[in-house]
Amino acid sequence: ASESSHMIILGWDGNDIVLSADDIDYGRAANEKVAPSGDDTDLPDGFRIGLKAACLLAILGCVKTDTAIIELSSNNHAMTIREEDANSNLVLLQMPMKMDDVPIPQV
Repeated sequence: ASESSHMIILGWDGNDIVLSADDIDYGRAANEKVAPSGDDTDLPDGFRIGLKAACLLAILGCVKTDTAIIELSSNNHAMTIREEDANSNLVLLQMPMKMDDVPIPQV
């Protein structure tokens, strides 16, 4: 991510979660597709939010299981992150930024 903004974009292309980051100061970009683990994804095609990479990494650092469950209800509500363990009471929140005018990169 850019050293000045630390912004990453998390989007949905209809089949996969797309993570992308750009650093225009150095002409670098990275894109990654991740398949969702469940079939309960009902995000609309073209859904995207912006997140601060450092905040997301700090939140994921609190998750002790190998898999984190990320729940998104809309692009203007907090994203919840939970541990995969059903006995865990850990619930973490990160407020996203709407990115309506930013296209999802093609990977």
